[in-house]
Order: sequence, then structure tokens, then C-alpha cells
Amino acid sequence: MRRALVVFLPLLAVSTRAEAAPVTLTCSLGQEGMPKQELVLEIEDGGVRLGSDHENIVDAQSLEKRSLVIKKDLISFRQMFAATRVAWDWKIDRATGKVTQKYINTETGKPFLTKTGDCTGG
Repeated sequence: MRRALVVFLPLLAVSTRAEAAPVTLTCSLGQEGMPKQELVLEIEDGGVRLGSDHENIVDAQSLEKRSLVIKKDLISFRQMFAATRVAWDWKIDRATGKVTQKYINTETGKPFLTKTGDCTGG
């Protein structure tokens, strides 16, 4: 009679659930030759809220599940827009305040537009 050996190993991956203190960032981003877009991001409790200013903040309904990562030096998340076949990949370097937002074609997986800028706060 054969016996199967089952081993349970702890997960070593970085938790994608935001367990850190709430973060509020004011960002200005755009692409070369275009006006900058002002944006406020509130990140807490595993969710992201964003808006044009502190009074007009809404939940990022399009946040991809388990995509939010908050580390000491990095915040990243993905917004999905299935109807348009577009995703936005956000990366915010907390040490430098640099923000990158890549527009990704979800059918090809390739970026077709990148916006960069700076964030303050958090």
C-alpha cells in the first residue's frame, strides 16, 4: 500500500492585502507635450480611492483583485477596464515620490502609453 506524503509550506510571497497605515498622496502626472493631470490617491484597508481633489474622491471600482501591494518603498496596483481591453498599472516609489502609470493592452499585454510624474504625502 502506497502512502502519500503531504507537506504544507508557508507562503513566502509578499502579501497583496494592504495592512499598512492609510496613505494619502497628491500626484501630478502626464506625458511629454501634454498638460499634467492632478490626482489625489487614498490607499487603505486593501482599497484605493482616487479623484481630482480631496472633495471628489471615489472608490477605484476597477481595482484588480489582489493587485494592491504596499511596501515601505513601493505602492503598486492595477486597474482593469474589461470593456475597453485596457489596464492601468500604477507604481509609486515612496522614497522618491515618482509615479508611473502604464496603459496596457490586455489582449497583447503590451504597454501603449506611459504617464509619469511626482507624488507628495504618504
